[in-house]
Amino acid sequence: EMRDPYSNASSTQIMTRNILKGFGDNCNDITFVAIIKKDVSKENIKEYYNGLYTRLFFVNDITKNRRNRIKGLLSMLWHTAIIHSRKNIDDICKLIDDDTVLVSHSPSIDSILICRAIKQKFPKIRYIQYWSDPITLALISPKDYTVKRLPFYWVENRLHKSADTIVYGTKSLYIGQKSLFKKYCNKMAYCDVSYCIDNETTMSNYSKKISPMIYGYFGGYNSSVRDIRQLYNAFVDEESKLVICGNGDISLTKIPNIDVLNRVPQSEVASLEASADVYICILNKHGIQIPGKVFYLTDTDKFILVICDGDYKKEIREYLSSFKRFIFCENTADDIRRVIKEINMGQHSIDKSELYRLSPKYVSKSIIDGGFKE
Repeated sequence: EMRDPYSNASSTQIMTRNILKGFGDNCNDITFVAIIKKDVSKENIKEYYNGLYTRLFFVNDITKNRRNRIKGLLSMLWHTAIIHSRKNIDDICKLIDDDTVLVSHSPSIDSILICRAIKQKFPKIRYIQYWSDPITLALISPKDYTVKRLPFYWVENRLHKSADTIVYGTKSLYIGQKSLFKKYCNKMAYCDVSYCIDNETTMSNYSKKISPMIYGYFGGYNSSVRDIRQLYNAFVDEESKLVICGNGDISLTKIPNIDVLNRVPQSEVASLEASADVYICILNKHGIQIPGKVFYLTDTDKFILVICDGDYKKEIREYLSSFKRFIFCENTADDIRRVIKEINMGQHSIDKSELYRLSPKYVSKSIIDGGFKE
């Protein structure tokens, strides 16, 4: 847990909160180990996850600290573990037996090192690594892997060794990782990411027509990661309004129907999201990862437009289509304008019938059950 959740919540924190809720629905006793920076408020962490754990331990982050990063990488290569606080590890182990299920939310190297230290004391314990993002293939696809990424490959390879099961947060990530880490492919599986409320009911299709509609893009748009220019160009001279809120390395000019805002606190983002009728996500230009923001508002009455881009856009679109929840287009101004017209004319509906797959209870049970395979 690297960030203060009340001022700058990360995708990992949102997922962790929902996974903990799901674990609570599926079992009675949860020991939660939160890895934090020294300057993060422990009280905020306690409040953010309040009611979702039986007991809580804080461990200071090491491998993200610049002075300790090299030490962390070398420790992995030499098959040794960093013991953050021997007392913390010993205190945690007092609450564990061989029937405990150990789960780390990776790619935090620290979380895996802690779990590995515990597993060394309890060799029979079942250890599951749940990965929402990769290390080696961060923002690249397997075909782009080069020797420059070899140190990260070595580290990630060592991290995989201690796990009994490796579960990835999306099918595309699972497929990419299997192709790179063939040695561990039999351990690997996937489930879905936990962003939704725990809603077990099936909800029927319905459609709505609002004109003019408000479209919102909330997130970063660094040009090396995703291309927002096509979206911006599509709304020039459009009747509908576009709100862009986030940081990027390109200059976007505010015009009458396009608001351009810098990154704002989470509370203000929630207000902006509430005012939007259509929520927009742009897939990354490279890599196998699906931006977490795709799933943020799936359980609301918002249309969700996924703008497809990148090497894995076909595979990602196929996977996301299985949820029946999203509207798709290509990342070109013409295709974005086409789908805007369709939405404005009421040609799309909101189908929540598959959202149970994103509920905390379902996802957490899937992780414990070892995930799904192709």
